[in-house]
Amino acid sequence: FVVRVLAFQLSVCATAGILVLAPPIAASLPGPHPLRLAVATTAGAQVAVMPLLVNVCTNISCALLGADDLVAHASAALGVKPGGTTEDGMFTLETVECMAACTEAPCLAVNYRYRLRVTPDDFDELVASIRSGGVDREIPHHGTLARVRQEIPEDRLAGVAPPEQARTAPAWMAAADSEGAG
Repeated sequence: FVVRVLAFQLSVCATAGILVLAPPIAASLPGPHPLRLAVATTAGAQVAVMPLLVNVCTNISCALLGADDLVAHASAALGVKPGGTTEDGMFTLETVECMAACTEAPCLAVNYRYRLRVTPDDFDELVASIRSGGVDREIPHHGTLARVRQEIPEDRLAGVAPPEQARTAPAWMAAADSEGAG
């Protein structure tokens, strides 16, 4: 019921985590049963998906700016369909709804560390960096509590500014304008 209502697309591992781990987690938590079950369900799914969860946003802004191509590329590059885990157990690929970065689409997250305006080449570079250990400090293994406050370099900020201070159009407007000019 929870899975359908929230439209989650869970991998087999996450589902197993919910079925096996959630009941004992819920039993050990204080508070009302619905709240304990909600927390335990999320925790069980997260603990079971190890070590890297790749979420690709497929909501409308991301879809209009190439999310379907990005998902297809990620699926081919990792050798798994969305909802699956790579043979080496390193990556679980999922599609998700809105990551609230609509002006910076398409976007994805690896263990809730966000990447904006991601191209297939960017995805390949990210996977290579992860495999070589180049982003270990930035992207901890799934289920690791934050060690330090996440820092976002200036060049990766979403570009949110009050309208009167904006110097450029949002990415989605620029893409729409360039398509209309062609």
